[in-house]
This record gives sequence, structure tokens and C-alpha cells, in this order.
Amino acid sequence: MYERAQRMNLLHPAKLLVENWKKKDRIQYPTIMHHITTLQERCHLSNDRKPICRVPKIRPNKEIKSPEVITHLKNQDTNKKTDPALLKLEAEITILTYPPYWIHIYTDGSAFKATVNAGYGVYACFPDGTSKEIYGACGETCSNHEAETIGHAYITGNVKADILAKKGAQQQRPRKPITYTTARQIINHNYRKNWMNMWTMGQTGRVVYKYINSLKTNDHIRTISRKEQVTIFRLRTQHAPLNYRLNRINPQHPPMCPLCNDQFETTDHLLLHCPNLDDLRQDLLPPAPDITNITNILYSTTEQLKNTSKFYHMAMGRRANAHRLLD
Repeated sequence: MYERAQRMNLLHPAKLLVENWKKKDRIQYPTIMHHITTLQERCHLSNDRKPICRVPKIRPNKEIKSPEVITHLKNQDTNKKTDPALLKLEAEITILTYPPYWIHIYTDGSAFKATVNAGYGVYACFPDGTSKEIYGACGETCSNHEAETIGHAYITGNVKADILAKKGAQQQRPRKPITYTTARQIINHNYRKNWMNMWTMGQTGRVVYKYINSLKTNDHIRTISRKEQVTIFRLRTQHAPLNYRLNRINPQHPPMCPLCNDQFETTDHLLLHCPNLDDLRQDLLPPAPDITNITNILYSTTEQLKNTSKFYHMAMGRRANAHRLLD
């Protein structure tokens, strides 16, 4: 919000609001502007901002044609696991399919963590046999876009482009106004890094940390319904409303299992050990579930997570019947 407001025109009310704000110490919960001050100190964002263009420079009636970018070799069965010698041969065959009177241009980029000390390298081969080398620094806030063709690392032109990119990364950084998109990328990168440090060094959530110690975008919990997500998350964190958990909140609540009278009704007991749930366990959970393969129960495929959620709700139904008074 702050970065967007700072990129408005000089008389915009939002820009005037954030520029004229004065910090006041308060006992109550900090305002958004207090958080922004802390965020600025942590991310070290530049004050040289590029204004937001509210109206596109391209006319709306102008047809924009996107270039065709081919990122595969002529033999599309070739992949990064192919033998390097065969990969190089396929790459050279692909290059020879283009007419010799075309200009062949090889490009590469070099950066640290995709945003720091970025450099570019360009090696152009002309039909008359001459060539041209171009390299330079992209700036501290530039990032690389991964759209490479497999086999590029073994081609002479790309090797030269890679050398030029490393040269460019060593050049002096040009100072350029930071766009709103780049500012968001820097903030997200720093926030993610700070969150990961807190997750690694923290004292809470250690039950989940054993199985998820980094950000995982392919966690199948994202693919199930909201109700199932809540169930799986409670089981992962061991915050499901089972008697052992309720006893920790209220010591007068008995921690025993209502189905088998075991000493503690924990999440592991419900999923793995309760003998009165063996039939459900056989139908809905992986074969021979134990503490060594808890990953297959709570951190597995979409289908298994759905079955685990179904197992939990059916087990909770049996618990309710066990608590019900006899007529």
C-alpha cells in the first residue's frame, strides 16, 4: 500500500497521506504505518521510485503480437537427463535447422539469488562470419527469467554468452528507479527469508517441522476442500479435539480414550493404535500404518488426505456414540 501510494502523482490524496504521516508512540496495537517503518528498515528499499503508469502507453486499438519462443530441441524426446554428448549433438542439429543467412544470437544472465549483482551477456553471430559481444550490469533490482532451451550449456555460443554475463555481473550497478512490481518482489523475498528463519529457529510447531521444514508449494492439502483442510491441519499440529489435548486445556477433563480406555487419547493413538478403529484403518489408511509412515497418512496424495479426513470424522462419530448415555 505504502509503495503504491508513493508512486502516485504529487497531489494524490494517498501520497499526501503517507508522506505527511508522523510517527507517534502508542501503547495500543501498532498501525499499518508503524509496520511499514519496520519493513523499510528491514528491506532497505530505495527512495528512487518509478511512478505507476495509470494509462497504458500503447493504444488500446493496437494489436500486440507476441513472439514465438521455442524452448525445446528438434527431437522433443530429449530432456535434461539425456547423455551430455547426445544432448550437445541434438542442440547442434537444432541450430543447423535455421537458415545460415539468419543472425544467430546467444544470450545468458548471471545473478546471485536472482536479484543481486545481475549481469547479462549477448553473443551475436552474423551471416558474413563476424560476431559481436555485448555485456553489462542489469542493476541490483533486476531478476532473471528462466526460459532456457535444454542443451544450451554445451554450445559454443552459449558458453561465450555465459562468460559475458559473468563479466556484466562484475560491472558497476546502474541506478534505476524501482518499479512497484520489483518493490513487491524484494519485500516478498525478505519476508519469506525472515519467516523461514523464524520457522527454523522457533519453538512452536515442531511436530509439523519434522515433516515440513521449508516452503512446499506442492503440498496436496491445497487440493482438498476447506473442511478437509481443517481436519488435516488439526491432525498435523495435534490440535484435534481429542481427550489428551482437551486435558491439557482443562485438567479436569479425563485424557483416556473413550473407545478402548487407553491411558491417553492422542492423535497417534487415534490414527495408529486404537483397536476399535481397525476396520476403518484397514479401509481408509495405508497398509500397516505406524509412526514411521505417518507421512503417508497426513502428508501424502490428495486421495489419501481425503481418506484420512473421512477416517477422522467416522472415528469421531464412534467416539460420540461411546459417550452417549444408555437408554
